[in-house]
Amino acid sequence: MQRYYRILYAYENFVREFISSRFEELDGADWFDRRATTAMKRKVEERRQAEIKNQWHIGRNEHPLFFLDFGDLGLLIINHWDCFKDFFPSQSWVTSRLQDAERTRNVIAHTNLLAAEEGHRIEMYLRDWIKQIG
Repeated sequence: MQRYYRILYAYENFVREFISSRFEELDGADWFDRRATTAMKRKVEERRQAEIKNQWHIGRNEHPLFFLDFGDLGLLIINHWDCFKDFFPSQSWVTSRLQDAERTRNVIAHTNLLAAEEGHRIEMYLRDWIKQIG
């Protein structure tokens, strides 16, 4: 189980860093204000406020991208496809891998045992992303 958690951690952060670096390249450091939807911005603000109220709990990375759900990452890519189309074969390639990975992520995040088959799938998706954009 630890192995799959580490793979998921690497995959999710690889996707987040890729999105962030691509938008920074195009828009600069304040890209989130320009690219995120209103719903995403609201989610970030709500989560930041919750962290302020619960100061006893160590917070997450300060960048707004790290306050979004895994599923929001795919939306950012699809909503700004012109910025990403040169990196991927199709939108469906992106959404299928991220949606499947999110299901696996939710199993792990909710402390359920993950079938080896699902673990192998998330490992394959990480390799796919690395080959595709690495």
